[in-house]
Amino acid sequence: MSKLVRLVKRKAEHKETSLLDKKDYFTEPTEDELEEIERILACDNLYDVLEVEPFGDYIEQEEELRQSYLDKCLLLNPNKCAHPNLNEALDRLTEAYDILND
Repeated sequence: MSKLVRLVKRKAEHKETSLLDKKDYFTEPTEDELEEIERILACDNLYDVLEVEPFGDYIEQEEELRQSYLDKCLLLNPNKCAHPNLNEALDRLTEAYDILND
């Protein structure tokens, strides 16, 4: 068997297994993800979206905003969670961070 044939077979096998892995990659949202999405969509206040206090030291608040935003983005990863309202929740989260970070 030539090297080219073996290489093509290996690539085909790898492609099949990687497709199977990707299918299983998306899962139903966990309870934490569901609660966080519902909480974000129900919030009226930008500070409530990020769960930070509206007043305080500017430098500390900036770090708290950044950390809260990153934590919530990791929890609501669009590559792993298949919730229909996930994009809307992430948009509100990003909007709150962008506005409050300025």
